[in-house]
Amino acid sequence: VRAAAETPGPAETDEQREARISAEAVRLVEYRLKKVLPAGMLDSIVIPPKLTEIRSFVRWEEAGKPENTSREWQVREYQAALVDLKLEMLAGGNLNDVRRRYSLDTEFGEDAPMHTPTVPELQLLKIAADIVKEREYYDPAKIAAIENAEAEALEAEKKASRDRIEKAKTIAKGASDITGSETSEKKITEDLDAVRSLELAFETDVADIGAADAAAAVEEEDDLHARIAAAAEVLVVKTAEEAARSADAEAAKTLELASLDGDAGLGAFGDDEIAVLKARLQQEAEIARDKARVKAEAAKRVKLQMEALPAKARKAKAEA
Repeated sequence: VRAAAETPGPAETDEQREARISAEAVRLVEYRLKKVLPAGMLDSIVIPPKLTEIRSFVRWEEAGKPENTSREWQVREYQAALVDLKLEMLAGGNLNDVRRRYSLDTEFGEDAPMHTPTVPELQLLKIAADIVKEREYYDPAKIAAIENAEAEALEAEKKASRDRIEKAKTIAKGASDITGSETSEKKITEDLDAVRSLELAFETDVADIGAADAAAAVEEEDDLHARIAAAAEVLVVKTAEEAARSADAEAAKTLELASLDGDAGLGAFGDDEIAVLKARLQQEAEIARDKARVKAEAAKRVKLQMEALPAKARKAKAEA
């Protein structure tokens, strides 16, 4: 997905190359962490470059002092060292404790915690800490696998949405053909403005007409009432089907996420990280179901109003 980011342009200067490598390193190192931590949390902490350099050297020693490493790997390791210190500060640490650990002189006023985390933040920071414990958790291949999986899931959702729209059009057209409506190409809507327009039409005064015209008008009115009732019934059925499809789609998403533990492309996720993602997706599914219920209830209310129109029209005529 990001192969182009690793390849320099034809006329790239050393400065441009360094900027490109640094930007890509930041993206890779922070990619998984930003899916767990609140937006802007990592960026809220500023670490002195000297401490980051020392932490980067310690990481190099812990990795076995590898030689002949690429510039890309070196910059990613530097960013990973920076993230290590940021997470420590976010968890309640302070810069002078880091200086003491590396036998450096302390700075006045920097013994106080840089951030006081809440209990929910501590839980998320624990997940982030588990991620950075993985060896090269920022590996481009791992991140590419995650991005590809997300892209495939998005494309599948788009296709499912297109299929739902086509099916809804087919249902609406079939319902219109059954009722003999001349507006077969128009969608049935739950917009309350449409109901108000129908009410206004029934309340409109009609000039005196002859007996034959009156009989024809009554027959036409009865047909209109029948079509209104049929349209209302289709509206409720269609809305209920859409609500069911929406709930099924969200449930399918939850099941898909539940299977990620064994997925070869996403095996780099930790158990806690997957648990948080599952919980978030479950919440989204519940919200979608609530919205579907509200939509279905609205359709039922529209149906009741549409079914009441004939009686209202007869009452208005009688009073006239």
